[in-house]
Amino acid sequence: MPATPLKRPLQWSIEDYHQIVNTGILAQRRVEAGEILEMAPESADHTYSWGSLVTRLSQMLGDRALVRPPAPITLSQSEPEPDIAIVTGTWERYIDRHPSADDIFWLIEISRPTLAFDRTVKAPLYAAEGIAEYWIINLKERQLERDRQPSPTHYRDRQVLNGGAIAPLAFPDCILEVRSLFP
Repeated sequence: MPATPLKRPLQWSIEDYHQIVNTGILAQRRVEAGEILEMAPESADHTYSWGSLVTRLSQMLGDRALVRPPAPITLSQSEPEPDIAIVTGTWERYIDRHPSADDIFWLIEISRPTLAFDRTVKAPLYAAEGIAEYWIINLKERQLERDRQPSPTHYRDRQVLNGGAIAPLAFPDCILEVRSLFP
């Protein structure tokens, strides 16, 4: 009897994903590329957290960086949508493309139902792309998880903060109180 072939999910290229998006098939769904994954719905405190943080970071950083709300970034093998991406340039720079890893200062996820995914899938993905800093605002445990020093498989420096102040590597003068990140 012949062996049954192993069934695996079809992996989409970034180009394939863009073609699918352009057809409008996914217009009514919240998805991320790589594999096409349906995203968890947002709670009110999640929306408040990213909205208020986008506003504060935009004011603090001024024209030194663009603070993007949830929107795609293009990586080598996927196109995730972090809750906040702090990137180089202005909106005009991204008229015909999404930011790539080379454009990114740091990424932020606001997390509760997606916490395990953000830690075990997104963190290694971002580290492998060389993104210098990744924050998870853990709404469940009311703590900030900060990853730095990317390697090909993970971040080598991980810190969990319940209080105090923090500043991103790229903007050491952009000081935030950890407790102010939570509603």
